Amino acid sequence: MESDMAIDTNKKLNVAIIMDGNGRWAEARGLIRSKGHDSGAKRVKAIILHAGAIRVKKLSFWAFSTDNWNRPEYEVTTLMTLLRKFIVQEADELQKRNVHVTFIGERTMLPQQLQRVMENLETATRLNDGLHLEIAINYGGRDEIVRATKAIMRDGLDPDEVTEEVFSSYLDTSGEPDLIIRTSGENRTSGFMPFQATSAEWYFEPDPWPDYTPEHFDRALAAYANRDRRFGGLSKQAV
Repeated sequence: MESDMAIDTNKKLNVAIIMDGNGRWAEARGLIRSKGHDSGAKRVKAIILHAGAIRVKKLSFWAFSTDNWNRPEYEVTTLMTLLRKFIVQEADELQKRNVHVTFIGERTMLPQQLQRVMENLETATRLNDGLHLEIAINYGGRDEIVRATKAIMRDGLDPDEVTEEVFSSYLDTSGEPDLIIRTSGENRTSGFMPFQATSAEWYFEPDPWPDYTPEHFDRALAAYANRDRRFGGLSKQAV
């Protein structure tokens, strides 16, 4: 179901989602954790299609963090396989719907097969001008900042040349999120886009990601639309 509110007032929103609760969702149902990740992957497609339909400009998913390497080996392997499978299976659909796909994060540690399908999808969709879909794999906010700093040093920039705009250009992402959604009732940022999210609104959804629907997404957008964003200034009521 499309949201009239989102179509009318949020045509250029940059929305990021931390997909949390897959494993706990499965365990609560007596299932192995990988079943939760399988169910969560199905939700990703539904939200992508919905976001494109209501004209969200950019949609980012945090699919695998730098901390996730600490999980059991079988779970990491399952996640890597699932990510590759999702990319391969959905490539044609994303192309058909004019979605521009990019990946962020430190990808050299990822399996070669996964790196190849990521690069293939980025190349295939680079000229698309519809929804910008950004998927964070092996991403961590501190790691991103460290990598950006090293790149600046390698390029030999003078300290006086390093402005916020210049530093931002060395980060993985393009643009700053307006709204960040985290599912499963976890009320913390976990180092997600720490440099980019200084002005973002946060929405913490109690339901786990495998239960997430377009209606949940619309509810978050409605909450965002009703907030008084001051950016360091006075509220509208105080002006």
